[in-house]
Amino acid sequence: MLLACCVGAPPAAQALKGIPAESIESVEVITTPPARYDGEGTAGTINIVLKKGVNQSANGRLGAGAGNRNSSVDASLNFRQGKVGFTSSGGAGAWYNPGADNRSRTGFDAATGTTSQLEQRSTMQNNGNWVYGSAGLDFDPAPRHSLSLAGSLNGYRGTTDQELSNQPRLLRPAQSQQFARSTLNRFSALNGDLTGTYTRTFAQARREWSLLGQAATNGGASGYDFDQFAGTLVPLESGQASIRERARNNAPSREYTAQTDFVQPFGEKQTLEVGLKGIWRRNASVADIDTDTTALGRGFVRSPGRATDFTCDQDVQSANATYGFAPGQKTAASLGGRVERTTLAAEFRAAAADGFGRSYVTPLPNASVQYKFSEATSLRGAYSRRITRPNIYYLQERLDLTVNIISPFNNTWAYRGTVNTPTFYEQGEYIAFQRAWRVYVGYRFGKDGGNGRQRKSIRNDDLKSGGSKQGG
Repeated sequence: MLLACCVGAPPAAQALKGIPAESIESVEVITTPPARYDGEGTAGTINIVLKKGVNQSANGRLGAGAGNRNSSVDASLNFRQGKVGFTSSGGAGAWYNPGADNRSRTGFDAATGTTSQLEQRSTMQNNGNWVYGSAGLDFDPAPRHSLSLAGSLNGYRGTTDQELSNQPRLLRPAQSQQFARSTLNRFSALNGDLTGTYTRTFAQARREWSLLGQAATNGGASGYDFDQFAGTLVPLESGQASIRERARNNAPSREYTAQTDFVQPFGEKQTLEVGLKGIWRRNASVADIDTDTTALGRGFVRSPGRATDFTCDQDVQSANATYGFAPGQKTAASLGGRVERTTLAAEFRAAAADGFGRSYVTPLPNASVQYKFSEATSLRGAYSRRITRPNIYYLQERLDLTVNIISPFNNTWAYRGTVNTPTFYEQGEYIAFQRAWRVYVGYRFGKDGGNGRQRKSIRNDDLKSGGSKQGG
């Protein structure tokens, strides 16, 4: 069974909590993944191997947590009877983070002989909720044949409401411009994936053939509305704004994966692993900004030069092979490689710019050797070449839809900076403060005897960046 998620995010945390501790045989951290794993990412791969056995009854967990910044509930239910196994987990939660920001800055411009001061004060409230659910079904239709189907769905929605006052002071008061700004940011996403696998084992030990197919979709939306009021430090009614602006962005993506792997042992100490994989990714970003300069009386007008209408397709085909052998009683080694072909096609429609296409082939060799001093102690050395493919956030002419957002950190921190050049001197100070606490209570029920020996893999690139890519 495959588990693809971002470690540390709520969905991943709930999925990992759904695995009973007594069902885990071992946890393996591979910092230099061999050729059978994708070439993306650098952090590593986690393999969770479950014990052999058959569950005789249902087991699961119920939990709830609450704090002054967030709260959540979660549950899981698992069972196995004969040839059928079922796993599930889910959860929901909310967050509510207030914040405040005070900035003070003094600058001197030698070219004009002016001294300036800037005072900025803002308050914000960040609220939202999330939900997650997953289910998996394993079925052994015949000896040495295994089928599994797993799916998950997760989403979130939130807003950030901010009020900012901007008060610059110059030596010439006529040049001083003060304003207040009220900003409402909104963001949401709904993501889902479905994975099916077939595994065939043989009478010869360690010989195995597997097929995997996966489809994933990610839908993200964000935007903001702000009203700016000239000549005041307090936000007024929306109709009194001197400048109004609104932006909307949709960034859907889809990914499809097909993979096959075959393991052929030669005697007790030699093994050949080969595999093929294809990934088809479809990403897009469509954003529009409307501006209303109330003084002109035109109402909201679309800003074509600030819009984004971008698509990027990325297709990856790969082949891998690894030869493992044991040159000595206590020594094991492997040599292998992976070849990946990447094809990119992008189109910038809003900017009336020409799109581009690119294709390249990347060889990814790897090797490892391990010496075993005892059952509990070993020394391992490995080499693995990795790559990082540009995603949509680097390829597009990205539109920044964030206006003066203050991140709600759960600690106390301060920043002081000074810029000094022959013609300009500036000194500033920024201080933020927050406190957070949380209490979690969980209850596990049922007796677990293991869900059969299966492997759950978390992709190495997801460990690194928390991206939305799926597939293992």
